[in-house]
Amino acid sequence: RSTDGGSSWTQVAPFTGDPTNDLASVAYGNGTFVAVGAGGVVLTSSDGQSWSEAASGTSADLAGVTYGDGTFVAVGAGGVVLTSSDGQSWSVGSLGAGAPDATAVTFGYDWDGVGLFVVTTRASNVVYTSDDAGASWSAQNAGGLNNPLLGAAYGNHRFVAVGELGSLTTSP
Repeated sequence: RSTDGGSSWTQVAPFTGDPTNDLASVAYGNGTFVAVGAGGVVLTSSDGQSWSEAASGTSADLAGVTYGDGTFVAVGAGGVVLTSSDGQSWSVGSLGAGAPDATAVTFGYDWDGVGLFVVTTRASNVVYTSDDAGASWSAQNAGGLNNPLLGAAYGNHRFVAVGELGSLTTSP
């Protein structure tokens, strides 16, 4: 945790749940930090100092979480998708039958101003998108890549995904 713009950091006391669960991703929205990780762990904090565990409804390893348009979306193994408006109560869904492991998720706006969640996966050349707060997902071609994508970000009206062996792809 840092309170001075990232110049110095303080280790936060462990939460009261299972301390063996690795954490993979953290997001902030609606006054709440949400961290996700192995075994379906979801932690929440209003200040980044004190954390508590929220029931996720899954034991799947979670790899990514983001916040956009009033919704937290977390993704992970087997294409599991969790959605929540407050970080405490979660609904469990999926990218679809037979979906690959999801590796990251980001949120941004397409050129028409539509809010869009984008999920990267371990499947070569596949990302998933949702324009309805994670309720439904569509598989998209990731530009002919032959390697899994592991991370995603949005900025300057562009989605960017990166992955193994220097894979990098962009989309407006």
